[in-house]
Amino acid sequence: MNDGIENKFYLRWGYGYLPALILVSLIVCSSVVAATYFLSYKSSLIIEKWNCEGKVGSDEEWNTSYSKLNLAKTINPWNADIYMSLGDLYEWKLAGKSNLDDSVKDIRQNAIKYYVEAINHRPTWAQAWSKLAKSKLLNSEVSSESFHAIEMGFKYGKWQPEISKNLIWLSIGFWGVLPENLKNTVRRQVESQIKNNVPISSFAVLALRFKWFDELLSLDMHPRHKDYLRAAKNNPKLLKNAIRNSFNGKKDFVC
Repeated sequence: MNDGIENKFYLRWGYGYLPALILVSLIVCSSVVAATYFLSYKSSLIIEKWNCEGKVGSDEEWNTSYSKLNLAKTINPWNADIYMSLGDLYEWKLAGKSNLDDSVKDIRQNAIKYYVEAINHRPTWAQAWSKLAKSKLLNSEVSSESFHAIEMGFKYGKWQPEISKNLIWLSIGFWGVLPENLKNTVRRQVESQIKNNVPISSFAVLALRFKWFDELLSLDMHPRHKDYLRAAKNNPKLLKNAIRNSFNGKKDFVC
């Protein structure tokens, strides 16, 4: 008798309740994903437009983007992309502001907080590590945490040239305070990029801007590259076109 009752119980769960629960769970998950996408999509378009135009829009656009992303975060607090977009939003809020402005550090601290959350939810995201490092250093947080963020950016972004390029620029800009192990990482990255046919002129521009020629010339590279660097060091006018291209290169987005 008891065996019959137990069998009916398992049959109900196996053929009735369990499939229904799975179906409900799938519907809930799909709804969360759809709502998150709907709320964050317009904000992403606005941020892309700012990237394209090179300037932040109106306060109304910023507030609309923040409200939608914040609501998306409430609905789906596990989505790393939302935290990344919120960090970018706060960095854009600083566009055109001087670091001497008292409010800058507080605003950027919000960006740092959201980049950290993005990393917590996606620890191998090189772009998030790179943006965290940049925001920390721009906020005068010259610390082991900032250097660790650069290291992680290099580690997870080694197959992403644009991220490596940004981290190299950032590292050379703060060369005087970098720990030696991180300097060695940067040296290897630069050597690797040169061997992979990244134009030597782009590194010459960096060397000119940050007085890094001696360090660059000490790296392992083809003799013709060293000849070019020595000529550029002695006559910076040779870099005129390279400098123009580095600041007026093609945009990531089509307006």
